[in-house]
Amino acid sequence: MVDDDKRDELWESVKIHWKISSDEPKQHTLKMMNESWKQFKSKLVTKYIKEKKDPLSVYTWMDREVWEAYTKLKSTEEFKNKSKKGREARSHNK
Repeated sequence: MVDDDKRDELWESVKIHWKISSDEPKQHTLKMMNESWKQFKSKLVTKYIKEKKDPLSVYTWMDREVWEAYTKLKSTEEFKNKSKKGREARSHNK
């Protein structure tokens, strides 16, 4: 969960980068950023953790210690159970 201050900081960064003067697209933009972030994290689990590959040659900005901590977190039984329940719930929605 991202707190409001961090969310505002991200939005200001986007506004500056893309030269956006209005706050009208803020909610939509932050929603799209959130979805992209979730997809990226899912890709890391599917393509790198499950296949026991190292993403650091592709994502050179990623820190080794952060990657190892993320791998450890996503390799726990608790995460695997939560992931399995999520897959099962999604399969009922198709």
